[in-house]
Amino acid sequence: LCDPEAEKYVGRFRRSHAMIELKYLTNEVSSPTVVWLFGDTVATVVWQEEPIVTFIRNKQIAEHYNKYFEYLWKGGVSMR
Repeated sequence: LCDPEAEKYVGRFRRSHAMIELKYLTNEVSSPTVVWLFGDTVATVVWQEEPIVTFIRNKQIAEHYNKYFEYLWKGGVSMR
């Protein structure tokens, strides 16, 4: 899930990672911050000229973020 305004930053990353599928948030929840989930890790990324990334490595937190993500991915947001 990605903010439409972050496309200028995410675009260069996507070109080198062809397997990434994105859906875009609506303007009502616009934010330059995205969350990536992989394994027991949650990465929060603030897309700006110099991106900022924080990592949380915790199985329980990652599971809760994943439930939230699944809700949004299945229909909580619209595609651009």
